[in-house]
Order: sequence, then C-alpha cells, then structure tokens
Amino acid sequence: MKQFLFDELINISLKFKQQNKPIFDLWDRLDLIPLLLSYMSNVELLNDYKIPYHPSILSDNNDLQTRPTLLDLYFFHLKRQLTYETITWKLLNKGMLLKLPKIENRRLTPIVENLFKQLKTYFQLTMIAFLLCETNIHDSEQNDVNRILPTIITELLSIDQQPTHLNDHLQLLLSTIISKQSWNFLLNLLKSENIQRLNNQWAITLYHLLELNQTQKQHKYLQLCHQIQFTLSTNTDSSIFPKLHQPYQELREILQTCVQNNTNENQWELLSDWIQLKLNYESILLQSNEIKAMLLLNIYYDYYCHNQLESISTLLEIVENTLQLSSDEFRVFRVFLQPQQFMIGYPIENNNNVDKNFLNDLFEVHYEDEFGLSLRHMLVNLMAMILLGGKQSFLWTFAFQPMILQNTFGKYSFF
Repeated sequence: MKQFLFDELINISLKFKQQNKPIFDLWDRLDLIPLLLSYMSNVELLNDYKIPYHPSILSDNNDLQTRPTLLDLYFFHLKRQLTYETITWKLLNKGMLLKLPKIENRRLTPIVENLFKQLKTYFQLTMIAFLLCETNIHDSEQNDVNRILPTIITELLSIDQQPTHLNDHLQLLLSTIISKQSWNFLLNLLKSENIQRLNNQWAITLYHLLELNQTQKQHKYLQLCHQIQFTLSTNTDSSIFPKLHQPYQELREILQTCVQNNTNENQWELLSDWIQLKLNYESILLQSNEIKAMLLLNIYYDYYCHNQLESISTLLEIVENTLQLSSDEFRVFRVFLQPQQFMIGYPIENNNNVDKNFLNDLFEVHYEDEFGLSLRHMLVNLMAMILLGGKQSFLWTFAFQPMILQNTFGKYSFF
C-alpha cells in the first residue's frame, strides 16, 4: 500500500510540475530527487545511502528499521517504471546525457549528487544489459551500443587480470543478462566476435573466470547456476542454508559409494546407517525433512539428469523405511526414481493410447531443450523446498492437497 500511494504521488507531482508533457519516462522522474529530499529530515545521514538493488544491501532487520523508506520507495518506483519502458538506444542515450537536476537548497547538493549518480548508473547498466540480450537488435542500434561499450567497460566494468571479486557494477550487468537470458547466453556473448572485438582482454578474462569447470559428472544442460547453493560446496558464506552444505556432500559421497557396491546384498546399508545416525543422535544433527530435500536433489542432479536411474533403482524401499515417508512424499520419490512406471502420462514404448503433454516431454530423461530444462530444474528445486518446509508450509497444500483450497478465495487457514 505504501508503494502504491507513493507511485500515485510521484505521478501527480510530475503532472503538476510539467503540465504540458503527456508522458514521463524513467529519466524524467529523476528530476524529482531534490523535491523528494526536501521533505526529509536529517538528510545529512543520507550521505552513505545505497539504493536497495540487491538483498545484500539490506544487511539485517535493524538496518531495515533505520533505512530511509521514502528513498527505497523511490528506487522501487523507478525500477517498476523500467518494466513499462521500451528499451532503445534513444532512451539509453537520453540517460547518458542526463544532467544533475536543479538544486535550490545547496545543503542538499552532495546528497542529490550521490543518489543521482547511483540511480543513473544502475539504470544505464540495466538498459545496456537488456540491449545486449536482444537477439534481433537493429544494426544501427547495435553499432551505437558498440560505440559506448568500451568506455563503459573502462569506467564502470573494469576487471583485474587476476581478479578476486567482481565489482558491484559488473555483478549487476552480468546478473541482469543471466536473469534475462541464461548463463550459457552470457558465456556465448563473452565469446562472441562482437564483444571480443570491443575489448578482447576483458571479455576473455571474464569468460575464463565465469566458465563452469565441473569436475564431476559434467552435463551440458545442468550447470552450477541451476543448483541450490548448499549442493555446490562446503563453503557456507552468505548461505541461506549453512547447516546443509557439509551433510549434502556427505550424503552425495555415501550414495556414490553405495552405487559402486551394487553387488553387495546390503548395498544401501551405509546410507541407512548415516540417515539413522543423523536422526537419532542426541542433539538431532538433521531433521527428517532436511534429509528428504537433500536426497531428492542428489537423485535428480546426479542420476536423473545423467540418465543413470538404473544404478539407484532399488533405493526406493530403503528411503521409504528409513525416512518414514508420508504417502505424498513417497509418490514424489517413486516418480523420480522410477518415472517410466509411476510418472503420470509418462509415454510407454509402443503404447499409442498415452496422451502426451508438455510436462511429459519436460521430464523425459533424454529431454534436451535448454529453456525447457531450466524450467524443469526450477520445478524440482521448488519441490525440494516444499519437502524441506514440510506440511506447515502453504506450498505443501498447493502441491499435495490443492482441492481443500477450493472456494476458500485466499482465506484458508493453515493453522
């Protein structure tokens, strides 16, 4: 509601300020910075203000309590306005030539300059990223973008030959391209003749830095960016689930060992013992739902995506017995371990009566469409999070008991 009211007030202010102008683009709205700041008290405290373009800017709850809400609302207003814009070279160029708005109160000058510079840079880089993502961009616009990119790279996107981290501007550009297209699109862009011709050393250095060198079970369509963070390494820095990094690696290695011992009558004994140890230890090292989520992801990443389900075909009984799966959870594991038998609509060989649909194609183990697979990875990751959240999560109800929501119109109580 605050955002809605703020947006309406901004639109009214613009019309009042320039009554003869029918349409206001994103850059027009930066003229309101001095007016916005004139209504705020203790403006001296805003010298260190950073626009909340990423969750890391909002470090903790205490920080949220002290942040200038009005400026945050202003940033999100501009960000929303960007979604209504048609991104063209003309619009980008207007922003690049934009001058600091007129400041009547000189006391506000350094604060206006700080906010104006941050916003101008953020939206410039976002628009450049959008234009780089355009596959059907007109030659004249492409030439215009190429003309400014070397300067932008030098001034905002510079990178050391042996970098330890990427600066904020470069992270913004790269993350925007990835979210708009994909990780592979970004790597192909950096390898393209067009980009390397503009700044060969920068493009090659960045490409090698971002290149995904997976040491185990490389797969063309399952990249690191498709996996949930705790499944990638034991490094818990900035992790949402720091508790799960080490256990996931243990689980993965144990499962691999069990697969290799396929001639042993007690093939899955090591896995069963590990699960029972984690669940029954005095301090309860892991919750049952945490193990279920980790196991599902490991099955999917290492075996389903690599068409190696046959090597873990006998795992289902052990999982059911050791984790005490509910009927809904059992159906999930059964589908991912034995899709040909239990996935609804899975096409059976020589059965012409099976009605195929998009989901059937999507979950074929041989499916290779890059965009479709990115959707499948997302759906499986979501299912893992639903298992992790358990029955108290509203997502559980949507996934497993959707009919109880019928005619509730959003008023269903989960408690």
